[in-house]
Amino acid sequence: MSATASAGQGQGQQGQGRGQPQPPAQSLYDALELTPAATQEEIQRAYKRLALRYHPDKAGPSESAAEKFKAAAHAYHILNDPERREIYDRYGEDGLVMMEQLRNFMQSDQGTLLQGTLAAGCAGFVILLPLLTSLLALVGARLDGSLCSSWGAVLTPLWVLDCMLLLGGCCFLLGPDSSAANAGWQLLCFVLVLVAQVLTAAKLDGKGTSFTAALSPLLLLGVLRMLAAVAPLARERKWSARMAAHLRASVGACVAPHRGNAASGVQQQAGLR
Repeated sequence: MSATASAGQGQGQQGQGRGQPQPPAQSLYDALELTPAATQEEIQRAYKRLALRYHPDKAGPSESAAEKFKAAAHAYHILNDPERREIYDRYGEDGLVMMEQLRNFMQSDQGTLLQGTLAAGCAGFVILLPLLTSLLALVGARLDGSLCSSWGAVLTPLWVLDCMLLLGGCCFLLGPDSSAANAGWQLLCFVLVLVAQVLTAAKLDGKGTSFTAALSPLLLLGVLRMLAAVAPLARERKWSARMAAHLRASVGACVAPHRGNAASGVQQQAGLR
């Protein structure tokens, strides 16, 4: 009875312990014995005072003093920086961890690439928007008859855009990570599109033969792209056929000795009979 009662009391005490709220974790301000309203000078003075009090040379080999010294140094490292202190006051130490992760990512190669891509995208948007707007305005004015210039002059924003794309493509394709075959293929596609644009502008000015001939480079580009998409499938089918033939040959080589042994066994049995 007494053992059962003591066990029940122990379980009840454990349940009460679990139900009670846990004490809050020590904040960085508590480690420096300060309040969140402390100034930078007060933070520096508090750290110097605690460092002198809990330094291993002063406090001796005491684990509690060493832990307090480390906590004070950690709190001073964060609260002495205004940026880190602001993030800590708003989001706690989780916000500091996220800030450090973001900073490390932006300093890595992937972060540098992301920054360059965003910068190029913003610059491209700022440049492309006026070009496209002026192109649409000129084309609309030419179609309405209020502008009598030739289509070659009307499409000037398009030629400027082509030059920009050509320069950007050359800088990208001639980089260390690009192959010569890929660079040649992209350059060929760009040249075909440019030729189609020039021939179409000439036809609109009445200097070309027909729109079919003007758009023939785009037709050729479509055929080339279709062949480029089908070529890997054809190579894969040839590879599959070679593998199937090799597999059949391997299976036949493995089965042939067993067939020969079975045939010789049958002949020996017939001879004995």
